[in-house]
Amino acid sequence: MEDKGVANRYKSYAYRLHGWRYHLRIPQRHLQSALEQSIVIHALKSKWLWIIIGILTLMLLVPALYVAMLMAIPLPWRVLAVFLPIFLPVIGWGVVSGYKDWILYRRREQNIRRC
Repeated sequence: MEDKGVANRYKSYAYRLHGWRYHLRIPQRHLQSALEQSIVIHALKSKWLWIIIGILTLMLLVPALYVAMLMAIPLPWRVLAVFLPIFLPVIGWGVVSGYKDWILYRRREQNIRRC
């Protein structure tokens, strides 16, 4: 003979575990598949998902294409193709930083002349 306290304990555990689905007696597999489908459809319609997928794809393809290009070109050009992407940003950063300092210095001089 089953103890009613034990049965109620299992029922309350099932209700806590499954929530309103247990109360309505809706088969969980049907509800879960519909919920999963709506989540997947909503995610596939999101533009940010496709932006992220595109960026990640480019992050994988661009270096691979760059390495393939390096292997295809002759040796003297290969040296330039390796070192220019490394040194051009550094040189550009230095030029831009120097220009910024020059502009700030010029503004300070103009402010001193006005006073």
